[in-house]
Amino acid sequence: MRKGLMRNAVIGAVLFGLPGAAAAETYGSFGDWSVSCGNGMTCDLGTDDAQQALFGRIDFTRRSDGDAPVDMVLSVPPEGLGDPAAKLSAAVDGKVLADLPVSSLTARPDDFTVALTDDATVRRLLDAMRNGKTMVLTLEGKAGKQERTVSLTGLAASLLFLDEAQGRLKRTDALVAKGEGVPPKIAPVRAIARFDDLPAALKPIFADPDAECGGFDEANLTAAGAFAIHFDTGDDLIAMPCAPGGAYNQPFVIYVGQGDDFDLLSVPVMADAGPGIDPAPYNLDLDWPKRTLSSFFKGRGIGDCGSWYVWKLPDPDREATDIVLTEQRVKGECDGNDGGGIENWPAVWPLPPRKG
Repeated sequence: MRKGLMRNAVIGAVLFGLPGAAAAETYGSFGDWSVSCGNGMTCDLGTDDAQQALFGRIDFTRRSDGDAPVDMVLSVPPEGLGDPAAKLSAAVDGKVLADLPVSSLTARPDDFTVALTDDATVRRLLDAMRNGKTMVLTLEGKAGKQERTVSLTGLAASLLFLDEAQGRLKRTDALVAKGEGVPPKIAPVRAIARFDDLPAALKPIFADPDAECGGFDEANLTAAGAFAIHFDTGDDLIAMPCAPGGAYNQPFVIYVGQGDDFDLLSVPVMADAGPGIDPAPYNLDLDWPKRTLSSFFKGRGIGDCGSWYVWKLPDPDREATDIVLTEQRVKGECDGNDGGGIENWPAVWPLPPRKG
């Protein structure tokens, strides 16, 4: 253990603070478009039309890393696009910005999508879209021609929201509102989408199926919300799902360190006997703009009982271990009544005022 880092039982005894807000994913809706960012601030800018069999959902996806590319992701029918010789074109207000063979798209059969991963083409298209009114996607092949018309109302505001959410405003890697700011070498928060995204010292803990936290499907890391936070001290705080979870509760573990030196971090909680620690909180959600982390352990699937925790994360120049419990609520009775939401459940921390 490196000098200066307070770990496990020590932080459990001392880091209790004032009430904080619950965590939630970063989300904004503008006109026909919306932006949603997960725990690691990988953001999807998208629009959808359930009536469309082809390209019913259109997303532009970007990780939080500096100068990260933008992927265009299109939903397709379960049978895919069929004809590999077909061509896909994208036109904004009548001007064709992209004209490419279907074979150049990356098929993602697990979620019935295809992706355009050529960053230069996607950026050129986005630049035209933010100043346009409509986009027309045309698929032409042996089966004939199919078109999908897309409203661009709200796209410009959504792009600005995405840049702001990822901290890119006035930076050289912004999609809009560019400036002279230089992206950091390591993003303050980033998603962990593959085991290879982990430090070498931690990878075996999760990638080895027989390890204590092994057996979790790598393809589900993004959906589960695995993430890393980088601090000015050089430390990374890494939150990972640990082994396959149950139907509605997924255990996580948190490690803090750098290089080859990482330690398991237990978060502070209030136990029946007083302050305690939890080495494996469940269902972690990060609210990066508010710098809070929350955990909702469901007593059963409908969420009418269980326990809820909120922790305040330290500032970037503080020790990564300085996590403060700001709120803890518990409802033990599974009675079909959610009590108006978890924020209204009986408080365990802060301690309710004594009567009399």
